[in-house]
Amino acid sequence: LYRRYARLGNLADLNEAIIRVETAIDAYPLGNPTPGNMLNVRSLLLRERFEQLGDIKDLELAVRINEETVRLTRAGNPDNARALECLGWVLFRKFEQVGYLGDLQKAIKYGEEALAATPQDYPDRASRHSNLETWLSRRFRRIGDLGDLEKAIKHGKEALAATPQGHAYRAERQYSLGYGLYMRFERIGDLEDLQKAIKHGEEALAATPQDHPDRAERQRNLGYGLYI
Repeated sequence: LYRRYARLGNLADLNEAIIRVETAIDAYPLGNPTPGNMLNVRSLLLRERFEQLGDIKDLELAVRINEETVRLTRAGNPDNARALECLGWVLFRKFEQVGYLGDLQKAIKYGEEALAATPQDYPDRASRHSNLETWLSRRFRRIGDLGDLEKAIKHGKEALAATPQGHAYRAERQYSLGYGLYMRFERIGDLEDLQKAIKHGEEALAATPQDHPDRAERQRNLGYGLYI
């Protein structure tokens, strides 16, 4: 049902998928913990419905489900890092909607724990660096602590270094790193940061297709950096 929803966009399929997963969870034997993968699927579906309808209750329920998943996978479970990452993401989305700083603080905490639990050669390590870059940058914009921006840039560099040429997210990570460097230039005035920001912006734009929805923003911000 979810695959059909993803293909056709029929919200009724998404609602029915949520009902069926909830029914499967309710049918699980009493006294046995619900498998983490079933909880993850339920959370994913609720987050998708939130993105479509904007009902904060779906997002709040997804947070509670992900908290339960983290609790179930704590004891050395290999899925622990993934559960922590998912919890961080839903808390960040909740912060974006509600603006409560505590949600962002928790998202960063869980993101750091997810990264610490991820082996150096694991494919998802780059995305977890990228998450922390985003969340720390957002906290910098909220409270202005330069230390957050420094950490964000460090994670951005790690994410980009682990993302090969031609990867679907390379342009996005080039752009994000460039934007972080530009913010630091604005804060402390180091021309080298501006030069690097422009370089990453140019590379991000070159890797962005002509019809990509983010191309105009990347073009505009690059032009602004060159103008300065």
